[in-house]
Amino acid sequence: MTAQTPGAGAQDGPEGSSASHGTHGGPNGSSKTLPPRTPVDRKQLEADVVRTRTELAATIDELTTRLSPRYQASHLVRSTKQAAEDAGSMVAGIFTRQKNPAPDERRVRNVKILVGATLGLVALGAAAVAAAALRRARG
Repeated sequence: MTAQTPGAGAQDGPEGSSASHGTHGGPNGSSKTLPPRTPVDRKQLEADVVRTRTELAATIDELTTRLSPRYQASHLVRSTKQAAEDAGSMVAGIFTRQKNPAPDERRVRNVKILVGATLGLVALGAAAVAAAALRRARG
């Protein structure tokens, strides 16, 4: 067992006695000198707090709006209407041999989804009609 030297105590830890001199252990265990503190004006701090609160409130309001079911539903309706208009333009362009300008990637995807869903519903309806006709024919 070794004897402790006078003056060595709670301040001498993994960081040594440098903790009282404005340094702290970095992520690799290295000591890093902190910048000296500058005096801060109380009014400036209060203004910063007010500005930060205002920005935070605006961000929360925007997130609340974007995540609301009403907003999501209206966004879905808008994009479905846009996809229907784009699909109509594509079909009209095919028959009139007009070239459509290159639309937005999302709009092209929405048109494909709308056309696929429409064809799927038509196929499902045709299958239901065929099944009903077969049941009637069998008696």
